[in-house]
Amino acid sequence: MLLVEGPDDRAFAARQIEVFDTRDRWHVHHMEGNSTDWTGILGVILNSDPFQDSGFAIGIVLDSDLNPAAAADKAKGHFRDAGLPVPTDHAAIARGQIRTGFFLMPNGEDNGALEELLLEGVEGSRRALAESYIENVSETFVPPKKPRKAVVQAYFAGQVDHVKSIPVAVRKVEVVDPNATAFDAFRKFLKDLSE
Repeated sequence: MLLVEGPDDRAFAARQIEVFDTRDRWHVHHMEGNSTDWTGILGVILNSDPFQDSGFAIGIVLDSDLNPAAAADKAKGHFRDAGLPVPTDHAAIARGQIRTGFFLMPNGEDNGALEELLLEGVEGSRRALAESYIENVSETFVPPKKPRKAVVQAYFAGQVDHVKSIPVAVRKVEVVDPNATAFDAFRKFLKDLSE
């Protein structure tokens, strides 16, 4: 079981799981943001028949946003409050009857979200053009409120076949290569959680 913040995270995580695990044993659930009662949902999962029958691990994927340390404390608190083993750090796995772990987007150290990780894994020259475009827009007009999200959208718009969303983009190898080395740490976290 993998709990993620939103549908973009869900699509990205599901695609990364497909890279290394063809078995149908994962469920990736988007929590509709940070306002959801994550600890309550963990309790529901733990008491559900399907999880009690075959559940073996629970992972949490959060954006670091502006404070990776606060995001790590939040993930640890969710596990602690649900009575689960608490991982020591980003991408670490706590082993118990149920394995637990958390991953902070983009890499556990830097501020940001999925978009920063995605931009690290896409084709460089096209990404540079998208970054240049958003920089020029920001200098000429009012800068976008979320500049990295704007760069991702500019990158998508510059594709041969225009892509409008992350869930669509991660399914197109020519847009986002699922085997990009920038995603290795996230895939390793998922593999460690599942083994």
